[in-house]
Amino acid sequence: MDKPEDLEKIPLLKIEDITKQCDKLIIAEDEIADTKVLRHDIDTNGICYLRMLFDISNIAYEDINYLFLLEEFIGRTATKNYTYEALANAVNLHTGGMRFAVATYDKEGDVDSYMPKFVFKAKVLVDKMPELIKLLQEIIFNSSFTSKERIKDLAMQCRSDFEMSILRSGHQLVLDELMAYFTPKERYDNFGDLKFYAFIKNFLNDFDNEFNKMQTAFAKILPMIFNKANLLTSITVSKNDYEKVISAIKPLLEILPNETYPKQEIPFAVEKKNEGFITSSQVQYVAKGANFIRLGYKYTGAMKVLETIMRYEYLWTNIRVLGGAYGAFVKFRRDGNMYFGSYRDPNLVETLNVYDKTAEFLRNFNVSDREMTKYIIGTISNIDMPLTPALKGELASSAYIAEMTDEMRQQQRDEILATTQEDIRALADLVDACMKENAICVLGGSNKVNEAKDVFKTVTTIL
Repeated sequence: MDKPEDLEKIPLLKIEDITKQCDKLIIAEDEIADTKVLRHDIDTNGICYLRMLFDISNIAYEDINYLFLLEEFIGRTATKNYTYEALANAVNLHTGGMRFAVATYDKEGDVDSYMPKFVFKAKVLVDKMPELIKLLQEIIFNSSFTSKERIKDLAMQCRSDFEMSILRSGHQLVLDELMAYFTPKERYDNFGDLKFYAFIKNFLNDFDNEFNKMQTAFAKILPMIFNKANLLTSITVSKNDYEKVISAIKPLLEILPNETYPKQEIPFAVEKKNEGFITSSQVQYVAKGANFIRLGYKYTGAMKVLETIMRYEYLWTNIRVLGGAYGAFVKFRRDGNMYFGSYRDPNLVETLNVYDKTAEFLRNFNVSDREMTKYIIGTISNIDMPLTPALKGELASSAYIAEMTDEMRQQQRDEILATTQEDIRALADLVDACMKENAICVLGGSNKVNEAKDVFKTVTTIL
């Protein structure tokens, strides 16, 4: 067996060997039929990755649930010219897949901003673009939501899928709930989480009445969604194929209505709900966090290195090895939201105590220069993971919406490469301040949640 001193002899990449320059975003602005188009000239081997982001800031607060309901139903019902089976066959025959989703963006550095979009995504061979656009046009203008049988089947499937996701991805659910305490963007996204689960259960429990409400709501919001006012289209395709794609899309853009609706503000206040959710599971998903920008701190690239250190050192040792959880993680986001989380965790209070002692660990952080270099290299290796053409286009368009520039991305990279042990120790006060906010969300078994009921404001059985 190798001795520790032998491992020190293994050659290690040096910081100066790492590329200093971050990859530039591949993006150019265009305008087609009075709409903005983001062009990503990337070699895609004859495939087009299309995203159409329809502004939905015009949708009233009381109708947001119906946006998420529409996400589940649209493209999965009959249309004027297709049965839903025939539509599914046509989509499979002519495309590599298409879907609709609600997505919310925020502006870089503005914790109170939120920009909700109804997003259409598709993957298609360039030569099949006309067929894709015909199908999209059919779905947008001719979808029928009048079949009670089909709508009920889709709603039941939606409820079942959500219940399965609660059990499979409980960590993501508690993180989504926790982040909604801090920023309006996350509060908006949160309508697609447990709020939507409650909505879909009520939809099925009072189906006839709710079906009629859905008809009224869809009739109201559909023309407000599929509207080219503030539409942003993102096209990732090889440069030589761009004109073909534009030729196929342009007829749809020309017939979309162009109505301006006033922006609707959603009510939001920072609120630590400290929720405990009970399921039949015998393991917990334990999350705790805060928004450090609201506490007066700024984002820095050193936080990315801290994530690596925590993942392989403090959290791994105390929650995975000693605590017996399947996993643990920490995230510091550019919007100021930070969180600790555990996955399939036998503990609850003990895990929260580990989170609370993180600042103490950071104040005493001391490793060799070699270990510090390894943490920085590990951080950069995650950032520099190869991206598919589709992901490159999506990254560039998301950065455009958020107004995040190449210079900002370069600053983060510079800060990562320059991170010192003192920088890590200096983050102790930030982490300590976040933990003292005592914002908590947990999903777990009844025994553990009820034993810790004093840390929660509400305890709810969801499964």
